[in-house]
Amino acid sequence: MRWLLLLLGFCEVEPAPGVAGDFLELCRAAGRSPRRIKRTGEGRIRCVFFALEVRHVLEAAREQGILLRVTRRGGTPHFCGRVLRRPGLVAGLLLALALTVASRLFLFGVEITGNETVAAKELREELAAAGLRTGSFLPGLDTDAVAAALRRGDARIAYAAVNLQGTVARVQIREAREGESAGPRLPANLVAKSDGVITSPLVYEGRCLVQEGDVVRAGQLLASGLLDTENNGLRVTRAAGEILARTVHTYTVYVPFVYEEKCHTGREWSEISLLFFSLDRKVFKTTGKRVGRCDIIEKTEWLSVGGRELPIGFARTQYAEYVLTEARYTAEEALAKAYEELGACLFEESAARRVLSRRTETVVDGDGVTLICTVVAEENIAATVEFSIG
Repeated sequence: MRWLLLLLGFCEVEPAPGVAGDFLELCRAAGRSPRRIKRTGEGRIRCVFFALEVRHVLEAAREQGILLRVTRRGGTPHFCGRVLRRPGLVAGLLLALALTVASRLFLFGVEITGNETVAAKELREELAAAGLRTGSFLPGLDTDAVAAALRRGDARIAYAAVNLQGTVARVQIREAREGESAGPRLPANLVAKSDGVITSPLVYEGRCLVQEGDVVRAGQLLASGLLDTENNGLRVTRAAGEILARTVHTYTVYVPFVYEEKCHTGREWSEISLLFFSLDRKVFKTTGKRVGRCDIIEKTEWLSVGGRELPIGFARTQYAEYVLTEARYTAEEALAKAYEELGACLFEESAARRVLSRRTETVVDGDGVTLICTVVAEENIAATVEFSIG
């Protein structure tokens, strides 16, 4: 009986003290059967009627002068009535239903496997440029074209395949090994990428055009991919090798005594956006519009279920306002700062060359400190430049 009450709806009533007997006699005379009768005190009871008959019970009690109090309503009809009185909730339920139906038509996630040195973030950006991203329309998605675009657009990738499993795209890649090309091997020359004096020309494919001691300029041809043979005539190849040369590089670092220093005002605010597929809608914002200069910290979190990322998430953007104030270095501080910046620059460049000698000149004037560093190094100056035969 309880499930029937929940299905059809019920109403619990309580007669006024002292009239419980009169109320039960009224129900018997009217042919109404109260259910789940229980005593709540001396001369007081509570009972339950179906929602369809309680109106008649209340009217009969009113005609007989019996005071009834409705203590509780429940069941499916009552729940549906409460929902329908909230248009926002109804709209949300309808939207959820529509999204559930439409979700089979859109891509929920992208999973990448096989990458070792290429960052997944870079691959996702390249896939998005090719048309594969969370929220892509599945019926219009050409996975073969996406894989081909990924191979053409990134020389680090030798193989790529995109497979759809439900609403998830699984991207399998294989990175190109050293000396391996992802596409067809076109003929190429070796060209100098900077001025220098040749110290060791090591050409193992193509025709070497320089020798030790030659002075070359940037853009000069070092090794040709055109070979003139006696038996087969002119043929083309892809010139390859290393052309080591002694090069000279000059680095200039200037640090002024007067500079602008960042000082935070203490005013901070944030924005929270709801992310659904590729849509971005702000749902929370504090303290008005952004003004002035700000440090910005962005953080995105996607919801996941069972280890699988869902296309629903939140993006939080934190703003911290600051102003620029004038500050001043002493001569010693400016010199230390200049050497710090010069060291960072030289460290970044040292991976591609072997330093033979270095000379640093310091110039101090009324405005700041200037370091002029001249570096003599040995490096591979050969750059591969492809060409076509037409």
